[in-house]
Amino acid sequence: MILHPRPSPIAAAMYQLRDVGVDAIILHGPAGCCFRTARLLELDGVRVFTSAMDENDFIFGAMDKLRGVVEEVIEYLKKNKNNFMIGIVGTCASMIIGEDIWSVVDEYNATLIPVEVHSGLNDNTAGAINAMESCLKLGLIDEKEFERQKYMLKKATEIEKKRGMAKSKYIKPTYEDDLKDVVELFKNNIDKNPKVACVLNAKKETAYL
Repeated sequence: MILHPRPSPIAAAMYQLRDVGVDAIILHGPAGCCFRTARLLELDGVRVFTSAMDENDFIFGAMDKLRGVVEEVIEYLKKNKNNFMIGIVGTCASMIIGEDIWSVVDEYNATLIPVEVHSGLNDNTAGAINAMESCLKLGLIDEKEFERQKYMLKKATEIEKKRGMAKSKYIKPTYEDDLKDVVELFKNNIDKNPKVACVLNAKKETAYL
């Protein structure tokens, strides 16, 4: 039993696609899905779009809507680049009804990277692994690189289950460390030659923040 919200596999897939070097990501799902992640990725230079699935799409499907967004994104990116990569990320809505996001790969003169992912995968790193599996399938990385990343991501999951947000027991958020207080502490002790401990932030998303 999991008692608190956990990092999302969908968000992890999006971050992984950023690191692969995509120029844009299309979320095939409701407009509000992974809103915060989408907005943060814009700061990293990744344009994020949505197919904005609605209640009718949950019943009848939205592949035509997805194709329309793909075409618009290609036209948008063509203004500044000739070669670009676009990630197409599934969501709970599109994956539950079985949308075939791989079917659009060969329909356009662009590199499309579909990632079949939803938030029911439990481990957020599963989303990142799915993204790398797609890259492997498309020949963007080789088997050695895929296995390296898969190994590291699984190890990250082990740490999170022991020490971090992937623990099942409820974890109350804490906000003790205030950046302004830390800066003032350094400023007030600069003449006392203080010792400083540098702590590596190994969590990719928060390190970017």
